[in-house]
Amino acid sequence: MGFQVDRSGLAGPLPGSVTNAFATNTLVSELFAAKKFLTLKNASLPPFTLKRFALQSVADQTAVGAGWVLLTTAGGVHIHLRLTDARTADSTSFLFQQDLDGANLPVFLSFNGGREIIIGLIKVDLEQQGILSGELWRAMSGSNAFSTRVKLAPY
Repeated sequence: MGFQVDRSGLAGPLPGSVTNAFATNTLVSELFAAKKFLTLKNASLPPFTLKRFALQSVADQTAVGAGWVLLTTAGGVHIHLRLTDARTADSTSFLFQQDLDGANLPVFLSFNGGREIIIGLIKVDLEQQGILSGELWRAMSGSNAFSTRVKLAPY
């Protein structure tokens, strides 16, 4: 695994990438880093906002699970997901703004001791009362296909 970070010009985002050799494939993923959390003090949301979502397969729209995100005005976030087979995962994260209106929410949910993960960025639309959207990657070790795409849908 290789980890590359460019620290020149620290006034903006911190760019970088991670390179990982998986079987015979080399996978490269863009990194996001935030020096400052995005607070919701000026957003039109209550101090604590609970948003429910469904998680579906992008390929065939089948249900993968359902969950919720608890947003705080300080920018802290708690994420809970329950898969259709009843396995659950929880994570805490933070909001940051980069290259889009609204807020980005980094997600890392681990199942079975890390043998299955769901990762990515969720978009939180602050103009639309915190509506969640976005696609994530679902990866399982030991499978021939490295990952599948899943998406957030209204609950």
